[in-house]
Amino acid sequence: MRRDQVHEAIRLVRQEVGRWQEPVLGVVAKQSHRDPFLILISCLLSLRTKDKTTREASDRLFAMARNPASMLKLPLKRSNRRFTQSDSIERRPNRFIKSAVG
Repeated sequence: MRRDQVHEAIRLVRQEVGRWQEPVLGVVAKQSHRDPFLILISCLLSLRTKDKTTREASDRLFAMARNPASMLKLPLKRSNRRFTQSDSIERRPNRFIKSAVG
């Protein structure tokens, strides 16, 4: 690339990046005021799911608990029921919660 093309290339990249949808972890980070725990939990949820599923599962979990102590108090049956729409974590919400907080 020639020097005179650099500015045009940067302009085009900025224009295209502006069209992309922000990843769910970025959204969680902003909405949680960069709470490391909530970001970690969303990251664990996202390991094997699409962003849409991660977002939905995070919203369901954070509606019930937003910190390690409250997550550990969640009844196993209730937290499992809340995650049934997410295949990758359907059978193991308490296991990943305990690994994140324990």
